[in-house]
Amino acid sequence: MQFREVTLATRNLAAQKSFYADELELPLLVDNADQLTAQAGLTRLTFLYAPEKPRNVYHIAFNVPENQLPAAGTWIELRTPVLASDSNPTKTVFEFPAWNAHSIYFKDGDNNILEFIARHNLDNASEVPFTSDNILEVSEVGLPAEDVLRTATELEETLKLPVYDGRGSDMFAAIGDEHGLFIVVPVGHPWLPTDSTSATPMSIRIAMPDIPSDYAVTDLPYELVHAE
Repeated sequence: MQFREVTLATRNLAAQKSFYADELELPLLVDNADQLTAQAGLTRLTFLYAPEKPRNVYHIAFNVPENQLPAAGTWIELRTPVLASDSNPTKTVFEFPAWNAHSIYFKDGDNNILEFIARHNLDNASEVPFTSDNILEVSEVGLPAEDVLRTATELEETLKLPVYDGRGSDMFAAIGDEHGLFIVVPVGHPWLPTDSTSATPMSIRIAMPDIPSDYAVTDLPYELVHAE
């Protein structure tokens, strides 16, 4: 599953431009008073200016080459602090054995929780030095839901999307595959690696080829748009 374009809201377009263009060094496709679009590997990442947006934050993850998380960590630390676990301040690298993956976390200019994740099942190792060119795609988007099981079932049964992890759980579901996952968690659940950054439903628009037509998730501000 691939996220062709992910569109989020921001209260601070200038800070997002500074972060994504100057810190992450992503090429900008659109840069005006209302919109910023950066190319993150295979994904266009768009922020729309929304001064009324709540101060709550989004969570998105970027795939990096499966052998380059240490290099990605060194690279991002030169630009912005890497986040440690609230419960273990010495822990900055997170292992997910069931997914055969490792991650690091950091924040963007609007305090959204970002993640570099190396998925070792993917055949995408690289021997070139890590740069922004090694940010491969947006591979996770957080979708907080009042009823995790209902939303996960809707994505699976209505849109025919596969369940990657958490089938039948009312606390967590990952829908999609290692190139694109919806991370469905309860409203109020903290985004890793924090204990206090609560997941809150906010406007999200995702263009993807894996659905037959445009779709709005029931009772949530998530719009999924078919992309060729």
